[in-house]
Amino acid sequence: MHFVYPVSSTKNITGKDVISTNFLKEWRSFILSNPYGDVSQWAVAFGAENKQVNISKEESRQIIKRLSLKAFEGKYKIMIIWLPEYMNGASANAILKILEEPPERTLFLLVCNDDEQLLTTILSRTQIIKIRQFGDQEIIKLLIEQQGIDENKAKQIAHLANGDFNEAITLLEGSEEDNHDLFRSWMRLCFAYDFTNMVEMAESFQKSGKIAQRSLLQYGLSMMRESLLATVGASEMHRIQGEEEKFIENFSKVMTFEKVEKLSKLLNDALYHLERNASAKITFMNLSLQIARFIK
Repeated sequence: MHFVYPVSSTKNITGKDVISTNFLKEWRSFILSNPYGDVSQWAVAFGAENKQVNISKEESRQIIKRLSLKAFEGKYKIMIIWLPEYMNGASANAILKILEEPPERTLFLLVCNDDEQLLTTILSRTQIIKIRQFGDQEIIKLLIEQQGIDENKAKQIAHLANGDFNEAITLLEGSEEDNHDLFRSWMRLCFAYDFTNMVEMAESFQKSGKIAQRSLLQYGLSMMRESLLATVGASEMHRIQGEEEKFIENFSKVMTFEKVEKLSKLLNDALYHLERNASAKITFMNLSLQIARFIK
């Protein structure tokens, strides 16, 4: 069994040595500890946090070389390519022939997150099998059983994760506060024009980590969705219950379609700026002032 995955140069590995086999120790450790990990987490794991990763043409040569060797441990040779969309044109074209006419008893498994980024020549040589996302209830069950958190917090995280268990774990690790309580308090400050406490909350927001900041804004976006459903009378499509449902019932009374649309854009814009290293305090304060204006 062979593995290929996106890599980049590091302090110890450069040039033509930047191929998957030279990162196998880190790969095994990463995939065993975090089977749902993404490419950015993988880059951190092998020491290339801020570098662009890819699957190079040299890697394609190694694929052909390894698969030309005779199998000595089993009948089949299996080549697993994780995130083949990170191949550039040259590296993808280099394996077209072996993909179309592989050696006897050789299987390729291409594990892809975004098949639209693959060359059509690669896609035409594969059989596509779609793997569905997790359902909310499945994520809730896994979080309770594997992470030992209470059901209410598991529901909030599952709602934000939107079927991505890796995102659920990331949100859990970065969120020490209850997003519902934070968001409810925040909206009350905005509605009351309580600028003094808005400043204090902005300072608290600044001190929280990036994941916690993103988590609160994503939770706000999910509440906008629920408010919209309540506003247009489609409550049967709610994905919330309990305290959240009671809050939305009251919150939607001061909301309109136009307000939901505007607040959703403001939250999205704030996420965009935070991802690009804007000041969290200024971003949050500016967002709070605009929300206060549009709510009233």
